[in-house]
Parts: sequence; C-alpha cells; structure tokens
Amino acid sequence: RVRPEAAESLRRARRDGDPRTPPVASREPRVPPPQDVLDDPERYSRYEQGERMAVYASFMDASKRRIGELEELVARGERDGLPPEQLAEGRRKLEGLKARREELLSRFPELAPPD
Repeated sequence: RVRPEAAESLRRARRDGDPRTPPVASREPRVPPPQDVLDDPERYSRYEQGERMAVYASFMDASKRRIGELEELVARGERDGLPPEQLAEGRRKLEGLKARREELLSRFPELAPPD
C-alpha cells in the first residue's frame, strides 16, 4: 500500500522534477577520433580506454567535491534534527560515492590525486 503523501510527492516530482536533483553539468562536445585511429583496432582500443579514463577522472574530481558537500549536509542535518529517513538517505548517498571512488581507485590507482 502506498501512502497518499508519497504518491503525491511522486506525481509532483514527475511533473515538476525533484528539487534535490543537481543541475546537469555542461560538457565539451566530443571530438571524434581521427580516421587513422578508427582504421586501426588496436589504436582505437587505446583511444576508447583514454576516453573511459577521462570519464573516471572527471567522476573522481566531481565526487570529491560532492562528498565534502554531503558530509557537511549530513552534519548540519544531524545538528538541525532532520528526520531519520532524510539523514539515512544522505548517508546512503555519501557511502555510495565513497564506495565507488574506492572501487575505481582499486582498479585504476593512477586516478589517485597527487599528494
């Protein structure tokens, strides 16, 4: 059974969007690889890996900032007496980001920020 206020919240979010959703970041247009790279499977594989690593590096950078923001929000929520469900949601997001960062760092140590 769905609570009426939960159903209404979902209707509002579908119609107007969720105000907690972060804005979509703008990206530079993707530049396709040169034809000689497209013609060589080995070079194209390296090109794809480079593209993938750029995405991972971008995630690492953005997640570091977001982790700091979430830690601050959770701490403020605890101080301000936020409902336990909201605190739990913030902690889940925080732990999920940290886990994904650790997973990427274990697979790709070169993504570690310089000391």
